[in-house]
Amino acid sequence: MVRLATEDYPRFHASDFEFHLPRPSYSVYTLEKLRKQHPEREFCLIIGSDNWNSFSHWREPQRIIAENPILIYPRPGFPVDEKELPANVRMVDSPVFEISSTFIRKALSERKDIRYFLHPKVWEFISRSLPDLKGNEA
Repeated sequence: MVRLATEDYPRFHASDFEFHLPRPSYSVYTLEKLRKQHPEREFCLIIGSDNWNSFSHWREPQRIIAENPILIYPRPGFPVDEKELPANVRMVDSPVFEISSTFIRKALSERKDIRYFLHPKVWEFISRSLPDLKGNEA
């Protein structure tokens, strides 16, 4: 579904790279392996402000910050003091949406019409898999 949502954006590339790494998989090692495999590219970690607020508990957070630009997407209820961010970490100027993967999964389990929350190609893929979804009548 990530591939479907990003295929029209040439600067994004969906990859299953991390699925082939030993478990548990930590972001610091995933990013390290990506840089080694693709030294010509720059990788940027994109996380929600909810994750940023617990980032200090991640595996080697200072190394991640030192070696990678980080973009923080605002999430409701998880404010970030931008003045306190390291130099290569910044907030994305974006509207805040009250949506999460938990919301999507719950709505789908209840067979709700959520097509306007999803990329059209992702909605099409899901609606083919779950033909009794509301909003799938057309």
